[in-house]
Amino acid sequence: MNELVAILLPRDDILTSAIESIWETGDAFCVIDTRLPKSQTQTLLNSLAPTMLIEDASLSRHRVRGGQKVEEGDAYVVATSGTTGMPKGVIHTWGSLEASSSATTARMGIDPSADGWICALPPSHVGGLSIITRSLLSGTKVWVIDGFDKQEIKTRQKLGANLISVVTSAVHMIDPNSFKVVLLGAQAPPKELPENFLVTYGMTETGSGVVYNNYPIASVKVACSPTNEVLIDAPMLARGYRDGNPIKSNDGFYRTGDLGEITADGRVTIYGRASEMINSGGEKLFPSPIEDSIRRHPSVKEVAVFGQPDARWGEVVVAALVVKDNAPEPSKDELRELVTSEVAPWAYPKEIYIVDEIPRTSLGKVQRSLLRQRLLASKYSVQSKMVASPATNTIDLD
Repeated sequence: MNELVAILLPRDDILTSAIESIWETGDAFCVIDTRLPKSQTQTLLNSLAPTMLIEDASLSRHRVRGGQKVEEGDAYVVATSGTTGMPKGVIHTWGSLEASSSATTARMGIDPSADGWICALPPSHVGGLSIITRSLLSGTKVWVIDGFDKQEIKTRQKLGANLISVVTSAVHMIDPNSFKVVLLGAQAPPKELPENFLVTYGMTETGSGVVYNNYPIASVKVACSPTNEVLIDAPMLARGYRDGNPIKSNDGFYRTGDLGEITADGRVTIYGRASEMINSGGEKLFPSPIEDSIRRHPSVKEVAVFGQPDARWGEVVVAALVVKDNAPEPSKDELRELVTSEVAPWAYPKEIYIVDEIPRTSLGKVQRSLLRQRLLASKYSVQSKMVASPATNTIDLD
């Protein structure tokens, strides 16, 4: 049994040094986000159960009471993003780490002797952490910075960085043409992207993206269940969860909880989370296409869509909007036209809330469950706008 060392350090290059020092002793690590309030930090530590803690630049370790050691061969533990509830600790081994590193490095055509990564995503989650671990295993240079600061990015580029991973909200903060490869983790990416962009699909349990530009990378098997749930089997899958639960189900696959389809040539299309699907009068709707259509309105800065229970239709579509500064609120007719023309008449939201902000994870993912709870509990001090149903005979939301 080996130690699990929690790293509670700022988002800079000291993180890389801390990881290397832990691996040199054969132990595993987990990274804790320093931006969390003290209560949430303690909750996360209780969940991940590290045995030791590093919290200053000396990289000295302190014993943590109540921690649990990890098995021989475990490399790191990382928390899930927590979009739907309490984050879970996911255990990755040296085997899964090496499989992910080699397959992704090869797919991107990275030359460790010439290329270099910028890690601007939070290393406390797998999107940022995989940049560091991939670099350490492949011998590629990596620079860790605290967010997408344009000047910091330019400084690292002058030192040789030409690879970066971003989320949709950060695309405008970089010059795409100045990078060899830009990884974009997004369920609904912008429609037109430069050729050097690779849109990735993956999750904490896969250690990184396992589908690039809609096709699985080497050694990854993607299938769909009879109910269209996306299933994955791959050597980069994690060993298990920190609470002892397995990653794979009895059929040998990891069940992603996402719905999608796979064409005969192996192209993977993800519709969205099964838990986020809205079943309104028998019509099955996913938030992303509706959000994309509403986002086209010039006054809309952010939008999040979710389902609200309804006695007549089972669920109805609800949207929360953040309006751009000094912009007029969009009219119900303008939004109706966008949604009905681009998605479907029955996809138009019955209720639209104008809110100050939309809760997101540190990776920019919308926390729909939290948003739904807040809005339905009337915790936002904002105006709720009741919107008339679209003129259609398919579903009369009123």
